[in-house]
Amino acid sequence: MALLKILPEEGAEDFLNGSLYMNTATYFGRIDRTDEVRFDPHDGVHEAIQAARVEIMGGNGEWLDLGGVNNPITVRNYASERLNVLCLYMISDRDCDAFDSRNLSFGDKAILINNVPHFFERLRAAAASDGKKIGAGPIEYMDKATHSGRMGPFRKFHIHSYQNEYRIVVDGGTGSACRLEVGDLRDISAVIASSGIPQLWAAMRRRGALKKVALSD
Repeated sequence: MALLKILPEEGAEDFLNGSLYMNTATYFGRIDRTDEVRFDPHDGVHEAIQAARVEIMGGNGEWLDLGGVNNPITVRNYASERLNVLCLYMISDRDCDAFDSRNLSFGDKAILINNVPHFFERLRAAAASDGKKIGAGPIEYMDKATHSGRMGPFRKFHIHSYQNEYRIVVDGGTGSACRLEVGDLRDISAVIASSGIPQLWAAMRRRGALKKVALSD
C-alpha cells in the first residue's frame, strides 16, 4: 500500500510543512453539489436502512403508508460532528484497482508518503499531544441499493469507489475544521504531478513495493 494526498499546488506547502487540514466528517454533505468529486450527502451518516415502506399512525389508530420511500433512509449520530478527517488516495496491490482520471479534479499535485509507518507515528504523536484519539483505514464501499446497517466514517457508498480513499479520523474535535500539526514531512515524502500517478502505480507494482501497512505498525 502507498498513500498520496492529491491537492492543488497552492496547498502542497502546508501539507509538506506537516500542517494537515482536516474537515469535519459531515462537511462533504454540505458543500456545493456541483463539486462532483467531493460532494457526498451520506458522508458521516451512522446507519443506512433499506425500508419496504414508511408508516405513521393516523388519528383513528390505524397505520397509514406514506409511500414514495427513497432508499436508503439514513440516520446521523451527532457524535460524528466531533470527528475530523484527512482523505488520502491509496495505491494498492489489488488486481481490480486502477487510477481513475476523475481523481485529477482533486488537484494537479500529489504528495507521496514514502514512509507510511513513520507518517503514522507522527499522526499518533500529534493527536495525543492535542488530547485526541486517532484511527485510520481504507474506506469500505457499500452497495447503496442493498446495504442496510452500519455506516460510519470508514464506509461510503460504491459510487465513490473510484477514489480509493484511505482515511485518517481524529476524534475529539469541536465541530469545526482543524489542523493537525505533525511536523515537516519532506523527509518522508515526494511531490509529483497527479497525472503521473498511473505511471507511479505501475512502477511500484513492478518493484513489488506495495505491501499492507497498518496504523498500529
